[in-house]
Amino acid sequence: MKIYERQRWNVTRAIYDAELPEVEQTLIAGLQFSIRILTGCSMAPPGASKIGGVPDLPDASLWPEWNGKPLSFVAQFDMPELSQWDLTGRLPKHGMLYFFITEEAAWTDLTDLSAWQVLFVEHPPANARWSLPPDNLPLRSRFRNSAVDFRPTVTLPSFDIPKSWNDRAFERFSQLQNRLNAIDGEHLDTRHRILGNADWIQHNHHEALETMHPGRNWLLLLQLGSDERTGMMWGDVGTVYFYISQTALELRKFEHCRVFCDCH
Repeated sequence: MKIYERQRWNVTRAIYDAELPEVEQTLIAGLQFSIRILTGCSMAPPGASKIGGVPDLPDASLWPEWNGKPLSFVAQFDMPELSQWDLTGRLPKHGMLYFFITEEAAWTDLTDLSAWQVLFVEHPPANARWSLPPDNLPLRSRFRNSAVDFRPTVTLPSFDIPKSWNDRAFERFSQLQNRLNAIDGEHLDTRHRILGNADWIQHNHHEALETMHPGRNWLLLLQLGSDERTGMMWGDVGTVYFYISQTALELRKFEHCRVFCDCH
């Protein structure tokens, strides 16, 4: 896609212009393709990709529970639509992908694998319908329906701050971030994305994943930030991250995801 190629060139140029030799090559080598998810004010119709609202489950009994309570529905993606934006070719080209998680993710031990769920329906029905939420799902656990747009983008890797950095180096890096935000465009108040480098807030998730499950190539499947448009708030303006190993993604074993919540 020309827009991605142009963005990668612009980001690389911005890194060189920032004059940060200690991390310059680390940043450039770690650039990764990502699909930014943009929310808005319009509602998604049945069968479409969305953040929030209610899912279009083929069977209402599929709505997952945790400790006897329904999980919050947070997103669904129409894979024929989404996969058109996937330059890596890793995502399924057919089906529907649904994401659920406890609304209390910021205060929950997410190593409890029933506190969230990712469902993949390879052949969803053609006449998609909204699935009514369970009666015992609290209002605070229901999020507003937002239609989404997708846009290819480039993401910076995380890196260790050099001990040699002075105030001038930090100022240059801040200027670099501002320039990259300008390249990325609008809707920078949300942190929603699929694939690419995760926007960690406090913790290095890859170190945690490698400790728990060594030797796997973990990929960011979905990152969902706090979002006023949908009413999502993960702790103190936090973010939820769904990771999947490359092998599990190839086998479409989405139940093998691992999830983190990070906040300020």
